[in-house]
Amino acid sequence: MREHLGLLYSDDPSGYDKNSEMLPEGNDYDWGTPEDELVQDPLSDQLWKVIHETSKTNTGAFRNVFQCLPDDAGML
Repeated sequence: MREHLGLLYSDDPSGYDKNSEMLPEGNDYDWGTPEDELVQDPLSDQLWKVIHETSKTNTGAFRNVFQCLPDDAGML
């Protein structure tokens, strides 16, 4: 879920660490970070706010790029 919401820590493209290994090699996980705690309760108001804001941003980007017609943007 964190990956889809953009809540993963950013990788250094010039670096190589345990997360660069192919599966099934174990990856490091940032347990206890604010991003990790945010997704622990999928029904929390805080997480739903992040989901809603992310979906608004993604919908806007999709509309700008693809300009699909007809569009129900006025109905939302």
